[in-house]
Amino acid sequence: FGSSVIPNGLNFTEDFQPLDKAQSRQEMGISDSRDVLMFACQAVRVKRKGFDLLREALNNLLAKTDREITLLTFGERLQNVNLHPRVQLREMGY
Repeated sequence: FGSSVIPNGLNFTEDFQPLDKAQSRQEMGISDSRDVLMFACQAVRVKRKGFDLLREALNNLLAKTDREITLLTFGERLQNVNLHPRVQLREMGY
């Protein structure tokens, strides 16, 4: 069998420029006091994507601290998701 390389679709040396964290937080309305986590998948309703494990991990983490978290999700919108009261959900879509 032959092999081939499929290059990444993004040119990170030219296309990607990191933004200032403080400016990004301000533009998105995320307080400096909140921790930010990101979760991306096409469909969280699919069990193998592990959203149930993320929810459990968040609950365990927040039981041990008084921190607040902003959860950024990418992909399909969440429906009827119960998250810890100190988790602010920000759905970014696709």
